[in-house]
Amino acid sequence: MSNIIKKQSYLSPFRFIHGRIVEYDIKSANISCLRDTDNITEEDYQYLAHLPKIQREVEIGLREKVDPKLYTVIKNTISEAKDWLQNTNNISDNSIVRVANDAVYINSPFDLQYTQYSPHIVFLQKSISDIYLKLNKTLWFISLANNNISIDIKGVSEDRLTSSYNYLISEIVSIVLLSIRSSVKDSINYLAQFIEQYLRFELPVEFYRELDTGKYRIKNFQVGRFQLLLDTVSESDKFNIDINCNYSLLRELWSILIEQYNIHQK
Repeated sequence: MSNIIKKQSYLSPFRFIHGRIVEYDIKSANISCLRDTDNITEEDYQYLAHLPKIQREVEIGLREKVDPKLYTVIKNTISEAKDWLQNTNNISDNSIVRVANDAVYINSPFDLQYTQYSPHIVFLQKSISDIYLKLNKTLWFISLANNNISIDIKGVSEDRLTSSYNYLISEIVSIVLLSIRSSVKDSINYLAQFIEQYLRFELPVEFYRELDTGKYRIKNFQVGRFQLLLDTVSESDKFNIDINCNYSLLRELWSILIEQYNIHQK
């Protein structure tokens, strides 16, 4: 085992994972670490634990400015706890999908047996996903529990997952599910047709809304050093949209599917 789980940030080298990906978070990590190391009293711990999360984070941040040692204590304790979690549960490095400070994502068909590191530090299950997908800078966690599809995309604002923003998201998820429920070859053929329609501007204008910004980027029209971004564009004007942002996601998905196809052919 390496020390990757001890890092504050880590991503698996695999861009696509189909399994059972469980997110384990340390409950109230900052105050739990401070209480576990006797840097706050039990009374103070209880006071902080009952604050709204945002208010608690602000309070701890202010205390860290007064005493920078507290940041180091929290950081080191989290690292030690994650190292314990891996060693005690015999988690292989290949099973670690993501590390994000006090959260670890483990690909395993079974729940971890040992999650209580100390009296105050416990790892709790926060989410379970069936699919992990890395498209450029975005991380997609897709759950298929009880035939209900839920999507969590790290690197994309929550409002992109609803209403008019979800055209491209729904299509990408459908293509990924096709690769699992039918075949990778079918998903590649479908994606090829979709990309062809996309490049010809044959799709509804909403497909050209950037996933990154939630807006339409207009070609050859700059405001200062920046391209013009609009909230709405009519169907007749969609040919003026710069489509490169979403197209780069589709190209990355194409690359992943080709990679999966080659793996299955071996």
